[in-house]
Amino acid sequence: MDLKGRWYRLTINNNTTNVQTVISNTLNIAFKVGKRIDHTKSLPEATVDIYNLSDDTLRAISGKYVTVVLEVGYQYTDSTGALQDNTAPILVGASLYNTSKRVGHDRVTTLHVTEGYLPLHSAIISVSFPPSTTLLGVIQGAVQAANALTASPLAIGKVLPSVLTTPLVSGWCHMGTLQTLLNTLAKAYNFTWGINKGVVQFHDKHGTSSAAIKQATVLSSDTGLIRVPTPHEYSFSDLNPDSGKNEKAVRYVGVRLECLLNPHLGPGSVLQVQSLESQFNHWYLIRDIDFVGEWMGASWECVILADQANAVG
Repeated sequence: MDLKGRWYRLTINNNTTNVQTVISNTLNIAFKVGKRIDHTKSLPEATVDIYNLSDDTLRAISGKYVTVVLEVGYQYTDSTGALQDNTAPILVGASLYNTSKRVGHDRVTTLHVTEGYLPLHSAIISVSFPPSTTLLGVIQGAVQAANALTASPLAIGKVLPSVLTTPLVSGWCHMGTLQTLLNTLAKAYNFTWGINKGVVQFHDKHGTSSAAIKQATVLSSDTGLIRVPTPHEYSFSDLNPDSGKNEKAVRYVGVRLECLLNPHLGPGSVLQVQSLESQFNHWYLIRDIDFVGEWMGASWECVILADQANAVG
């Protein structure tokens, strides 16, 4: 079967037995990795199917809070003999459990992976910050406290909305999970946060930075765009400053895109779409993206829901 340069590496660390298992371009795997720009309601979940693991390997990857890293993309040798590598991680998380079943002659083991589960949801932190500490200062201190309690440290994204420079006049105290703290701050100060490959990312609800738009990835038929873009309806809750309540609003500026798998895309990435359907030729901010693939199957692509990118700041 012609795999057209498809490449993957699945690294599984059993934190109980300290055994690492690496599978790369040997066994067939399939995956569905969904990512969202806003994780205030739930953490992102993914599944990775592994075909025909040996009994010994199955035992080695079974346990509580097994950490998983999935790297995918393309690797091939060009006409000059040079190795071309377009691969990157698309999933960094914890496998809370796995299941196995027979599918025809195959035994398929499914890893159920949640990104950021250990530092965001499992660790209980107790932090306090003095008056005038900024939102970013509180977040940095809380992330540092959570990282000290887990084997899966988080980083903070480099592109940050201006609201995070807001000083907290009375300071801030928190005891509980990092996830609860981020949700509380996001609701109070009207921003969104999400987790992607071990990085906590923050976004303004109403747009993206002009700098991010200048760094947009061009998506066309030459760079992987497949099928015709279609419009989609996107709804979200927004804070009404008059009532102080969240109210549902609907925007009709979204687009659904499908492209060949690009591991460098993610929530918050900005695309410049160049389609034969000229009405879709705009800059877009990725809100939802699903990575769907099977190494020895038909699919190896991204399904994207994006909104027109409105520059802020």
